[in-house]
Parts: sequence; structure tokens; C-alpha cells
Amino acid sequence: MNQLHINKQSIEQASSPFIQALGNKIQWRWDEQFHCLLAEFSVDHEQHVLLTAEKHFPFEWDKKSLKKADPMLVHRAGFFGMLEKKQKLLTVDENGNHNIMLSWWPWGHGATVSVRIFKASEKAYIPPTGLLHKIKSLF
Repeated sequence: MNQLHINKQSIEQASSPFIQALGNKIQWRWDEQFHCLLAEFSVDHEQHVLLTAEKHFPFEWDKKSLKKADPMLVHRAGFFGMLEKKQKLLTVDENGNHNIMLSWWPWGHGATVSVRIFKASEKAYIPPTGLLHKIKSLF
């Protein structure tokens, strides 16, 4: 069994309570590009999906609030931690210890939303050091 299959299986298993709570209105598929579960749906379902997501992933981050989040959480979110306007990161905890996270990406035209459930990075976190980091942390 290869690592990709293991990751897919672990994401599906860990997110099954959330996916089941949504019911069969939302269709999920495997996203090969980002190695995560992906659902794309009309904004007609936005409120239902977001309210359900917030129950299972109670910590919500946007572009502004993520700047003040635990650096470990941002590190573990990886690519999905680089949020743009209206995008969100939803997590089970506020420090990034949980292995599964959710990204909320409304499309630019405003008619579709993408939700991705992904496995948090397991790469070692090395805290930034140096003068530039200290200066940036003041702002």
C-alpha cells in the first residue's frame, strides 16, 4: 500500500463524521494536485456546509487572524495557510496539533465554493530566528 493511499484513507476516516453530517448533497472526490478530499458546490449550499464545518472544525482563521495564530498551526497548514480574501482555514484545535484541517475557498465569480479536507504537514517545524523575524513580530 503506497503512502498516497494511506493518506487518502486516513483523511477519509478522520473526516467521515463531517462528511456524513453533510448528507449526500455534497459530492467528494480525491484531489490529486493537493492530495486531499475536494468538494465543489454552489453557494446555495454554502450556509449549510459552513455551519456543519464549524461544528466539526470549530477554530476558524481568515487572512488577518491567521497572522496572529500559533506559528505551528500555520506551518502545519502548509500551502493552505496562505489565505487570500474570503478564504478560510478551519481547524479542530487552535495550535495545529490535530492532523486534519479544512480549507474554504470561495471562487472569484461568487457562485461556487471549494472545500478541501487535508492532512496537516508532518514536517519538523523550525521556529524562525534572527533580527528580521523579531522586527516582523512587532507588527
